[in-house]
Amino acid sequence: MKKGHGKFCSMPCFGLNKRITPNVSKEELVRLYEAERIPIQAIAKKLGYGWKPIYRKMKEFGINTKFGVWRRTTTYETCWRSEETRERTFRHILNAEAKYGRRLIKGEIVHHIDGNRQNNKKENLSILTRTNHAKHHNQLDKIAYRLIEKGMVIYTDENGYTISTKLEEVLDAK
Repeated sequence: MKKGHGKFCSMPCFGLNKRITPNVSKEELVRLYEAERIPIQAIAKKLGYGWKPIYRKMKEFGINTKFGVWRRTTTYETCWRSEETRERTFRHILNAEAKYGRRLIKGEIVHHIDGNRQNNKKENLSILTRTNHAKHHNQLDKIAYRLIEKGMVIYTDENGYTISTKLEEVLDAK
């Protein structure tokens, strides 16, 4: 086929488009996905494949992919609430509901106390109304600005916000 007249520009390009079958055992996939609870995307990256071939291989082996965990770097960790309803939710919501022994009520949200969206430990989560959540973040902003005002946090154009040596000494003393 002449270059530019077919579906692919070259044989290497054609080769990239062929269906890839990962050389991985069922036991390895079960260990990574079910025992270690690693998301499919992370397994694929670890094994050097795209997520789709790994997903197809899991389906071929009969591995249940509906209870798993999805993690995007910019958002929250996602998981299945229930296999029956096929409903997805966020891990921090499930953990907060387990901590408080109830489901979220409409208008409630889960607050990460330390501000780290990846820290889904129950002791780091609090259920708040939207109003209270905004109040908590406003309190945090006021504390931060007070630390800036007192010289405990310093801002420079080059480095942004940094902890002053004065505050470092206080933190290291404890």
